[in-house]
Amino acid sequence: MKKLISFIAVAGVACSLFAELNLKSLVDAKYYDQLISKGEVTVVHDDEKDAGTVLFPNDATKDIFVKNAIKKDPKGYSYFHECLFYKTKADLKKSGDVSLDEIGKIIRSVSKMQGMTYVDKNGKEKVLYDKAFMIASPDNTAPIADKNTGNADGQVSYSLQNDTKFGVCRYKINYYQTADTFYTMLNNLDDYKSIGVVGIPAQRLNFTVVAFDCGEGVLVYLSADADCKKVPTIKTQVPESMSQRIGAIYNWFIKQF
Repeated sequence: MKKLISFIAVAGVACSLFAELNLKSLVDAKYYDQLISKGEVTVVHDDEKDAGTVLFPNDATKDIFVKNAIKKDPKGYSYFHECLFYKTKADLKKSGDVSLDEIGKIIRSVSKMQGMTYVDKNGKEKVLYDKAFMIASPDNTAPIADKNTGNADGQVSYSLQNDTKFGVCRYKINYYQTADTFYTMLNNLDDYKSIGVVGIPAQRLNFTVVAFDCGEGVLVYLSADADCKKVPTIKTQVPESMSQRIGAIYNWFIKQF
């Protein structure tokens, strides 16, 4: 019996080490300690035309991200905001029982994004989306049930989300799934406007959400990649708005467990 207990203890330590090593292999050493100590890392590329990702984990799906990066207009204003977050599964759920299938169902539950909130620059909580649902196609905007079950690899869906600041926007959503990674990319099919002025043209903004199952924890990569028009106040509006939206998406995600 003592030998059995010892074996189980050693196996548990080995699994823990494997999860930690897995996380270390995903995250650039430059950012690993900060991620572990603070739970998050943020890098902002403000008007850096040729900026590439420095935070996307060392995973095969990185090729998808690089391939779909928004090409920047030299005459415009570019903004690329990326974050890494790490939570242990025990922090997400008391049982610690968190699977990639559950993560995939949460991320594909667009209708549950309705009522999502963000914190404005004055610290006030506000609703981000007062409408959010999947639609059958860009030309048919009637709500349909969330397509959130089964393996998502290669799934293409569409959504309509009424952003309380920028108005109604349809998105094309591409999903990819591997044994331990769930990748989501939203591309805007409508202009982002503020007071009637186009700030981000259609198809010039990507929101990317990627969850990595690291054994004992979940690593989440979140980014907003935008090619903007050089219009008045864009250099203050976009950084503030994208930061708020990334924070809102992550906070919404962890509250779903």
